Amino acid sequence: MKTITMLLFTILLNACGGAKEATANASTNEQLEKSEMASEKAQEPEKVIIEYSAITRGSFYVLKINGKKVSTQNSPNEKPTFKAVGEDNWKALMQLVDDIDLKAMEKMKAPSEKRFYDGAAIGELKITKDGETYQVPNFDAGNPNEGVSDLINKMLAIAKDKE
Repeated sequence: MKTITMLLFTILLNACGGAKEATANASTNEQLEKSEMASEKAQEPEKVIIEYSAITRGSFYVLKINGKKVSTQNSPNEKPTFKAVGEDNWKALMQLVDDIDLKAMEKMKAPSEKRFYDGAAIGELKITKDGETYQVPNFDAGNPNEGVSDLINKMLAIAKDKE
């Protein structure tokens, strides 16, 4: 009986040691993959992602423009639809993004407060540029902050445009 107990104990210890080694190898592989992804990202040209959403209890709308593609989603349960952004529209968007002081976006004040009592959907705008994300504080959808209203209006026009 002692022999069987010792044999099982030995097998158990060896199995635990192998699991530790496998875990160590997996974490090393993850670190290598992350560093490879970071180096690839550093080699990519400037990438801009613009996200706008208008959400409330009864409505849902998400618009993302990323890499000259537009995705729109009208329900949290549906898949987004995609279409291409024309070169002229892309240049106009990038000009509008360049005109905005991205670091000052977080200090912008909303012109109205109807979203606090369900009088308007909650609007959000995020711009990711050069790996950093800038966001405007929530505002009433349809009445955005003055500094970003032209950008949001252009985004909505592009999304509705049938190219």
